Amino acid sequence: MKRKQVGFISLCLAVITILVLTCGIAACSINSTTAATPKLSSIALAPISPTDLSVGTTMQFFAYGTYSDGSVTNITSNVTWSSDNSNIAYIDVTGLVTGESAGQADISASQDGINSPSVVLPVIVSAATPTSTAPGPALISIAITQPSTLSINLILAGTKTQQFLATGSYSDGLKKDITTLVAWSSSASNIASITSAGLATGIAVGTTLITASMPGISSKPVTVNVTAN
Repeated sequence: MKRKQVGFISLCLAVITILVLTCGIAACSINSTTAATPKLSSIALAPISPTDLSVGTTMQFFAYGTYSDGSVTNITSNVTWSSDNSNIAYIDVTGLVTGESAGQADISASQDGINSPSVVLPVIVSAATPTSTAPGPALISIAITQPSTLSINLILAGTKTQQFLATGSYSDGLKKDITTLVAWSSSASNIASITSAGLATGIAVGTTLITASMPGISSKPVTVNVTAN
């Protein structure tokens, strides 16, 4: 009888020990995961000095988050966009602004209690369409720009993206954001791919050339280095 009691007590102690160890390991795992998750520290918008937006036309804004580990990520689709005067410039959930009437509006974005600095967007009424059949201003050149480094770094089991912007220079001296109008291409899509909106994604270590073009005109290629760290 005593042997049975001793055996039962030993079994209970073994089960309790296993439960304690399991809970301890789970707690350590949770704490480790929580400690390793970087926190959003600031938000920057692009473009930071937008050209005049004509009434009835649109302009795409992008949001970039800087995290506590120093990484920078495109968070355009994650932030909450706002305009301090939607009657002048209305901005939707994707960061696309539409000019509603002449004036000036402040565009900003926020996430997790972090607010970006406001960007001043002038909205103008374009000149009346001339009665002559003369063609409008011609596109002269295309330039590729971006708010941060040209290097796209691969992140271990994931990938890192980089937003590119295209600015068109016209024969009347004006410059316009034509990011969504150009055709984007990567010379080595197996190294880095790029969407029709200019968002490049690092796929493998190597080098590729990013180009933006419209009929008859192409930008100078931008070299993008995709590295492992």
